[in-house]
Amino acid sequence: MVFLREKSDFLRLWFEPLPPVDVFYNVNPVVRIIGSYIMALSCPRNALRMAFWGLMWFVSMSVSGLYAQLRVDTIRVEGNRVTEPWVVLRELTFEPGDTLANEKLTEVLERNRLNIANLNIFSQVNLIPEVIEGRLSLKIQVKERFRLGGSVLLTLEERNSYDMLVALQSRDFSRLVYGEQFTWRNITGKGEELQWDILWGFSRRVHAEFRKPLVGRNPAVDLQIGVRYDWQPEIIVGTSEGRVHWEGLHERPLQQRYGGYVSLQNRQGIYHQVEVQLGYDSYQLDDSLYTLDLEGRPISYLTNNSGREHLNWVMLRMAVDKRDWNSYPLRGYKGQIMGRMVGGPLSTTRFVKLGGSWAHHIPMGSRFYFAYGFTSILTLGDSLPFFEKSQIGIRRPEFPGISNEVRGYQPYVIDGTWLSLGKTELKYAVIPYRMVSMDWLGIPQVGSQALALYLTAFADVGYVRDDSFSNYDQWLKNQALYGYGVGVNLIVMYDLLWRVEYARNHLGQGGIYFHGTLPIK
Repeated sequence: MVFLREKSDFLRLWFEPLPPVDVFYNVNPVVRIIGSYIMALSCPRNALRMAFWGLMWFVSMSVSGLYAQLRVDTIRVEGNRVTEPWVVLRELTFEPGDTLANEKLTEVLERNRLNIANLNIFSQVNLIPEVIEGRLSLKIQVKERFRLGGSVLLTLEERNSYDMLVALQSRDFSRLVYGEQFTWRNITGKGEELQWDILWGFSRRVHAEFRKPLVGRNPAVDLQIGVRYDWQPEIIVGTSEGRVHWEGLHERPLQQRYGGYVSLQNRQGIYHQVEVQLGYDSYQLDDSLYTLDLEGRPISYLTNNSGREHLNWVMLRMAVDKRDWNSYPLRGYKGQIMGRMVGGPLSTTRFVKLGGSWAHHIPMGSRFYFAYGFTSILTLGDSLPFFEKSQIGIRRPEFPGISNEVRGYQPYVIDGTWLSLGKTELKYAVIPYRMVSMDWLGIPQVGSQALALYLTAFADVGYVRDDSFSNYDQWLKNQALYGYGVGVNLIVMYDLLWRVEYARNHLGQGGIYFHGTLPIK
């Protein structure tokens, strides 16, 4: 009979909630069932029941508060005078109706703030949450930066910063070029961007690119178009013991290049992207090129003797990018695989390039950060123009977001059909990355600007193999390359990066080098 009486207590415990534990019943019924069963078997008296339920109510409220879910109610964008709200909202990882874990709210909001800031059309971004009875109302406050920007260019047409410094030290200004660089962001408030470079002087160059998000009915597709024209009286036609060999005419162009491309980028969510690019490039060389030689042998610059090289190509790229700041990442990762096929009825040659890269940025605490990255590019096909080889030491990105730099080898050019690189870097934040308010200027478009100073120590490795028909210079090929050193990185207004480094290579040679781009992207 005792067993039956305790079973009836179990039913009464479940169907007749006892004050003051009604709140507990509504919060966590699973714990209530378990507790009721235990009470029916062991603690049928009211005093013990009340003590037990009080303890269970406290535990339940603690657990429920820790794992509470917030329902996103409204999202409002403020401060966008020109920018369409959807340009901001498409960068969020959530939308109204979604639920977010309460304990991760701060982390989620900071990640989404960085997504918006990486658009580079706002000088300031703040996300302000308001939580009422489990419902989240989010206010996104932005300040738009200057939409029009430009700069006057006065530089030397050299292959990299090392050769530029050598020319300045010797007061050789024969390759001086001048012009302007112009950028028009967020043209109609839909996130478009128009950029062009115009250079004149020793050589002439006109490059223009236009990007427009949201093409057609698919809101995840972006369009990008680019055109270019280069007029070059002097070009690099080869290397000798790793040193570049220039040839030129000066009174007329030795090489003219024109071309363009069309790219469609499909955003697979916020951090994933698939890009398809179609392009065409035409190179026209003066006939005098074939009267020149490089150390007693004919110059192998093109794949034919017509003085023309035509390349039509298609490129496919898949990428995942979850870095914090794209301009100077300190945490997160980026990986991509790429393929580029050259050929078709208009092409004078055929080959395929396959590439991949990975970069990982890791915060280590106490102002220390570590980063490592890998890059590999393989070219299939031996009929390869000199300018299409993979090259260490020449500023020419073969794929978007890839750096072919091995620190310590800036004086040399090492070209081939297979290139593999590995890089590591340790940073210490003397001035941690921060946004400094510039409101005292009284110019809202300036907003907050980046400021940071880091000390770095690094080590790079590389390997180059050349299976092309123009493999005459064997300098530093088919052997391990490694460089190491220390440096200083300074980030100032509009995420402008200045890198000053001392690096040594495996030959025992060292020097101070200047850069303006990321070594590990």
